[in-house]
Amino acid sequence: MPKRFHDTNIWHEDWFIALPRDYRDFWLYIKDDCDHAGIWRPKITLFNKLNDCTIILSKAIDFFNQDKKGDGKRIIVIKGERWFLTGFIPFQYGTILNTQNRLHFSIYKLLLENEIDLTSIRPQIEVIHRAKDKDKDKDKDKDKDKDKELLKEKDKTVGDIINEFPHLKDKSFVDIFNSYLKNRKKKATDHAKELILKDLHKYSKETAIAILEQSIKQGWIGIFPLKKENLINSPKTKPQTRQSHEKERTVDPNVAALIHKTVIDMKTKNDG
Repeated sequence: MPKRFHDTNIWHEDWFIALPRDYRDFWLYIKDDCDHAGIWRPKITLFNKLNDCTIILSKAIDFFNQDKKGDGKRIIVIKGERWFLTGFIPFQYGTILNTQNRLHFSIYKLLLENEIDLTSIRPQIEVIHRAKDKDKDKDKDKDKDKDKELLKEKDKTVGDIINEFPHLKDKSFVDIFNSYLKNRKKKATDHAKELILKDLHKYSKETAIAILEQSIKQGWIGIFPLKKENLINSPKTKPQTRQSHEKERTVDPNVAALIHKTVIDMKTKNDG
């Protein structure tokens, strides 16, 4: 038998104290023997035998509701001649049933199956079909540190995202894009994939593929415009130092001697 809360203040309730002794015990028995939604299937023989008494069901309902009028009854008879304790759910679980909670959903399902009017429950309860705001707040800090989308969604496939960019639906592009994602050091989120595709969408298919190949070859996480062909193929040039400039200005000795001889010959010719 499940463990349940028990209202110790019941021993100060006039209606309970006024009950005949056997019916007081019977009330406590019903609360313990009903299901987790407060629904009880009448079976009086066992109780009468165990307690050596004679409880009459119709009389019991009158006793339990003797000080209640209209919708405020403690017990109502529902489909299948079962009894429903109207205050059981609010006392055991509070006034809010959240259907995302498995226990609460089970209770709500039993209420529907037995065609119980929720307005008969006292005090009134509220049924919600979403996560409680306070539960969202507990996860708020965790969401800042983790790349989640709306409480734990599955990643979109590359194909799903590329469908939003018809210009890039070609199989050759999809293959190279998958290869680029696989070679990234950091896993790309769905949002990152969409941003990358938006950038690539500006180019032709061939250029977009070349950009991805460039990032794969260079080991880049991001994508960047293609480098000019001459910059890609030409070797890197080292910056020139002052010493190299001086070296460039040095004249070959043979050339200097030839120039000197030519100048002398021209001068001698002119003097003659």
